[in-house]
Amino acid sequence: MPVEMYLSQCSFEGDGKILNEEDEVVWQLTTRHGRAYPIWSVTYGLFRDLGASIAQVGSDEILLVNRERQLPLPRFIMTRNGEHICTIMQRSLCLNSYSLAFANGENWNFHMPLFTVYFQGCCDGEGIVQVREWAKRQWVIRIESEHPQPLLLCALAFIHRERLRFA
Repeated sequence: MPVEMYLSQCSFEGDGKILNEEDEVVWQLTTRHGRAYPIWSVTYGLFRDLGASIAQVGSDEILLVNRERQLPLPRFIMTRNGEHICTIMQRSLCLNSYSLAFANGENWNFHMPLFTVYFQGCCDGEGIVQVREWAKRQWVIRIESEHPQPLLLCALAFIHRERLRFA
């Protein structure tokens, strides 16, 4: 089974990038701020999420991620040109469990145990993703799958951003 390696880098402000094995930027993640809010502001994380855009470098492809609901647990919708791509759902209050439901029927579940730097996600039938939190702002992502998974990679970068926002 082919293996792909990536590095997800994200700042506390919510901007980040995804690099491939050759240290080339593949995707760029940008938080859409209406105006600058300090990171320590409570309203930044809970009430002022204006979403994020993820752009593929060297292409016109842009994915938008917007919050669909906040309570009881946040749920986000990833779209491309208005077309639904993925639903990202937080599954626990501790920010350590997420599920991804793609429009093509793939469902991924990620459980991030507390007090460890390793976690993994698995698909319904095939594919495994292993993540090592190299630093709070850097994740090394290893994808084992028969098919390329660029949208999964973008969803993981968004989860990385969400965990950093509440760190």
